[in-house]
Amino acid sequence: MPLFVEELTKGVVGGSLPRPDVVVDSTMKALQTPDSIPTALHASLLARLDRLGPAATEVAQIGAAIGREFPCELINSVSDRTRLELQTGLDQLVEAGLASCRGVPPQATYLLKHALMQDAAYGTLLRKGRQELHARIARCGTEHIISVSSP
Repeated sequence: MPLFVEELTKGVVGGSLPRPDVVVDSTMKALQTPDSIPTALHASLLARLDRLGPAATEVAQIGAAIGREFPCELINSVSDRTRLELQTGLDQLVEAGLASCRGVPPQATYLLKHALMQDAAYGTLLRKGRQELHARIARCGTEHIISVSSP
């Protein structure tokens, strides 16, 4: 699984994983038991997201709730953060290699690097928060579609 290898390499290079012999031992065990690979990868993605701070984490959560790909204007409408805070969070996700950007804000579209990144960020939302977020997305998404399609 390429994403697993990439995350493992970043962990070793970045020093966020323990001694190399421990990493090799645990990786070999993980490779022998396929069920543990997603857990290790999930933990690695969450750790990278956590290191970016609360703004980037919230942006990733909102983006993940919208979908793997999301427009900058929609996330600006959904979030309670200022445009500057949101843009900082989006920039952090891109710089960390967790998302990519197509276009120039505020007309830009962002894409989370992998569906597993979307799952990891979305999974950190509590049920009540997730429900409220989906309600805001539905409300703002409808307004966004109407304003884009209006002449």
